[in-house]
Amino acid sequence: MERRKPDGRSRTPLRWVASLILAVVLVLAFIGIKHRTGGPVLQDFLGNIAKKADLIASMRVNLHSSAEAEKSAVMADTDEASQEYAERSRRAAGFVERDRRELEALLQQDHTAHEMEQFNELTACWGELRKIDEIILQFAVQNTNLKAAALSFAEGRRAMDRLDRSLRELIRQSASGDRCGLIAPLAADALSAGMKMHNLHAPHIVESRDSRMDELEAEMQQAMEIIEASLGKLADSASEKERALVEEAGTAYADFSEVNARVLSLSRQNTNLKSFELSLGNKRKLAARCHEILVSLQETVRSREFKATR
Repeated sequence: MERRKPDGRSRTPLRWVASLILAVVLVLAFIGIKHRTGGPVLQDFLGNIAKKADLIASMRVNLHSSAEAEKSAVMADTDEASQEYAERSRRAAGFVERDRRELEALLQQDHTAHEMEQFNELTACWGELRKIDEIILQFAVQNTNLKAAALSFAEGRRAMDRLDRSLRELIRQSASGDRCGLIAPLAADALSAGMKMHNLHAPHIVESRDSRMDELEAEMQQAMEIIEASLGKLADSASEKERALVEEAGTAYADFSEVNARVLSLSRQNTNLKSFELSLGNKRKLAARCHEILVSLQETVRSREFKATR
């Protein structure tokens, strides 16, 4: 027979509540024991930490690989090599970003305030680094300074050699004539001015300051005026036989002038110099900062693993 309290209510509900409370306590105790003895909860926790550590280590490796490939792209002396290294750099950077996103997902599941602070700092640094990386690689693959130098040393040199041969032959042929005193100085002035123009290509190509390039181009313009004036006077003064040489000199000068314009246009873009300066300047500082943050974050993550297994 069910016992009743003086007020007539059964004690059964109270027993049921007590049993429920006891069951909850036992479940919580079981979970705590599992945590302390390496059960599923602790295993999941440690597995998350291990994944974080692996991702950070991978990011450090690929960050280094991207930076090294970027340097090679900047230093490469052909378009093909620059493009190949640029792709390697972008590919490694893509791996860093992939790991960063996976790390972010893990941190959303479990993190400390310090971990998130470091991760957010890393994300900001990495974002700036990727921006400057893309600028550097875009400049590097254009190779305008290298192309300007190649153009000057090849086509420019050939056109100047033709001008030199024509004018020297003109001087030689006029040496025995009565107009030698007129022809030789004009030819010599044109030749000297042409060589000066060509010699100014190198300092223009390696110059990064616009103001200095302006000065060099002003010197080239003066030389051009001397050449054009001298060739014009030679055409008026030369004999029938000499006029053919003057015309050859004029054609060579026209070809050189066309090369000169292309050289200056490429040199003005300064993509090799800009990529080199960025690579050694802002890029280097940002890369070092991102690496420092990764190292610190890795230490923070590993410290949690050490505490959990003590």
